[in-house]
Amino acid sequence: MVTEDKLRDYLKRVTTDLQKTKARLATVESARQEPIAIVGMACRFPGGVTSPETLWDLVDQGRDGIGRFPESRGWNTDELYDPDPDAYGKSYTRDAGFLYDADRFRPGVLRDQPARGAGHRPAAAAAAGDDLGGL
Repeated sequence: MVTEDKLRDYLKRVTTDLQKTKARLATVESARQEPIAIVGMACRFPGGVTSPETLWDLVDQGRDGIGRFPESRGWNTDELYDPDPDAYGKSYTRDAGFLYDADRFRPGVLRDQPARGAGHRPAAAAAAGDDLGGL
């Protein structure tokens, strides 16, 4: 049988635990409401976008980032193009979204070995380089 003293002790312990839980919850909830500070940003997208400002200009002016195949990649674009979408090893479009300066990627930016850097996809490497530069 439960005595009044045991019940009182139990209620005190539960009340204390509840107050501690309430305080922890308030701490967690207030942390979620802290403002986010963006201290740096870098970006590189098709259409010549190399900064947040040029990204805004592209959007604000209603332009898109789609353009011709870059000349600097050494691709024979006349040979690459075929209007048949099922043509193996060909492109059935002459336009796409390119990073036109991806051929200037420097593997050292990622602290990588030049031999490995030469095999990386330039667009992915250029994006990673921007990520590092933004930090």
